[in-house]
Amino acid sequence: MKGNGRVFQRGHVWWIAYYLDGRERRESSGSRERREAVRLLRLRLAEAVSGVAQGPASGRKRVRAVTMEDLFDLVEQHYRLNNRTRPSNGACLKRMRKHFGGYTVQACTGLVISHYMA
Repeated sequence: MKGNGRVFQRGHVWWIAYYLDGRERRESSGSRERREAVRLLRLRLAEAVSGVAQGPASGRKRVRAVTMEDLFDLVEQHYRLNNRTRPSNGACLKRMRKHFGGYTVQACTGLVISHYMA
């Protein structure tokens, strides 16, 4: 993937641009708020990293939501590839998988995390 993408304004609406499979993709955020475009860009970049990115849903098949389970798999893969092991890592991830495994990334809000911490 090339860079981290960018946000830009066309008229009053903010757009995003990012690279997927070596090609630049552009997508309207549909919002006049820059922060909404930044949120959408982060989502698209996370989808690209996890391998489920398909770009905007309009005119294409709906992409399955990125789950917390997907992110936990990426963490484990990162540790394996970089030969980083921690004795507590396995137990910690096991507990978090049990609690957050069924959540999508978008559904895992601060309230959900606070509940887990309590």
